[in-house]
Amino acid sequence: MRRSFLAFCVLILSATSLRAEETVVHTTIDSVGLFKNGLAVVERSVELAGPGTYRIEDVPTPVHGTFFIESTTPVATRATTMLVDSPLDVIDGPLQDQLAGKEAAITLREQPNPILGTVAAIEPGDKSKQWNRGYQGSSSMYDGWGRAISVAPAAGRFLVLETKDGRVLVDQAAITSLKITGDAKTAKRRKPVLMLTLAEGAPKQTVHLSYLAKGLAWAPSYRVDLVDDKKLAIKQNAVVKNELMDLKGVEVFLISGYPSIDFAHVTSPLALQQTWTAFFTQLSSPPSADRYGNRAAMQQQVLMNSISNGEGASGMAAPPDESIDVHYESIGKQTLEDGDALALDVGAAQADYER
Repeated sequence: MRRSFLAFCVLILSATSLRAEETVVHTTIDSVGLFKNGLAVVERSVELAGPGTYRIEDVPTPVHGTFFIESTTPVATRATTMLVDSPLDVIDGPLQDQLAGKEAAITLREQPNPILGTVAAIEPGDKSKQWNRGYQGSSSMYDGWGRAISVAPAAGRFLVLETKDGRVLVDQAAITSLKITGDAKTAKRRKPVLMLTLAEGAPKQTVHLSYLAKGLAWAPSYRVDLVDDKKLAIKQNAVVKNELMDLKGVEVFLISGYPSIDFAHVTSPLALQQTWTAFFTQLSSPPSADRYGNRAAMQQQVLMNSISNGEGASGMAAPPDESIDVHYESIGKQTLEDGDALALDVGAAQADYER
């Protein structure tokens, strides 16, 4: 036990010492398995060249208790925020972060001569933190998937500029033009990142990440053909809706049945938009509070069970021999951007019948 603890301490110290040598890596989405209630099993992998710290900028938002890493040697995982290269966003993105370090010429109303200087890099202060320690009796806001919504701090009113005469605070509402020297298409934005650290002596390896996430699901529909007097034909159609992330050539599995996960409505504390206050609130809330998640799936399952048991739509009891039926059906590699929908035939069957 003591040896394991010491090894863990060495791993954490290595993570700290290698902080400045981090390497940006990109994960490959190997497969996604879609349940019918908005949950998806995501399998990702990433190649790590050996000891060091690696940065993943496409950070997942996993369901509580479902994030796991498989690797040859132990991996220290840390979620944090950093200024990373992103396309310039003049509408929603804070200019202070995005333009930090860039030379700029700012023209103001009723001031013909522009202000020349370098946009200052301002580190966020404690006031930007959105958490508190009043866990009991707290309330949180949630999005449509039952995830806590973290309210981002409002963008600063002033743009801080480093000039030859010192720092100048420019009222952004008074700016009529802003000229940037050099590349104006990319900028810095503060975003969540995931740091993976391999300790000294670790070999080159493929690290696998798996977790449950919300936003990717499928819905079935069926067509019954009774034209033939002797044969009954059933055709199954599936609609896949992607509200999670871009998929490019990813193998997609359709999963029948509904997963029994007590905390499917709880976002993992690993997600930076999650706070302990929101986490404890979600834990103490019943799953039915997830307005668009498990409740709809449970109602559909109860309805289908009742009809198949001859009770009609108002019955609540499931058939006595009802069992969990989970079946994986691959629909091949698919490309779906965030927001896309896909409809396709997934099966057909025939059977003898009598009218």
